[in-house]
Amino acid sequence: MPAEITLGRLIDRLTPPLRHRTDAGQMRLHAQIEAAPNTPLILDVDAVEQILFNLVDNACKYAADADDRSIHLTARIENQRLTILVRDGGPGVPPQVAEAIFAPFERGGRDAADAVPGVGLGLALSRGLARDIGGDLVLEPAVPGGGACFKLSIPLGR
Repeated sequence: MPAEITLGRLIDRLTPPLRHRTDAGQMRLHAQIEAAPNTPLILDVDAVEQILFNLVDNACKYAADADDRSIHLTARIENQRLTILVRDGGPGVPPQVAEAIFAPFERGGRDAADAVPGVGLGLALSRGLARDIGGDLVLEPAVPGGGACFKLSIPLGR
């Protein structure tokens, strides 16, 4: 259900559960706002929270062995859209599976016996949820130095 909230209050609300997940995975969450915190938004906060939790959960699982155990969440306003980037320091996503990872039960070329838990539904559900609220979820091009970066974008006035 869409509700009015400022960008600062949104990030304040989302950070504790995300930080709880990163703490459990022995990772560090760095949240940053690159826009005025009092920017008004109308959006489904619960949907955004679920999408970001799935992205942070994946980062905790897939970047667990990374030298850089940080997850960076960056919120900004671009072209009348809220954009939230979630970036990790893990191995990244191979280009040959970059779009396939959004399909149900796809695990980026990993088989069921892989040590990383999950059945491959998180990104498919997250993209579907993003599109249900008028936005989108995409994998950004390869990050210099490795890692994966996912971009959630949502119209400001939805």
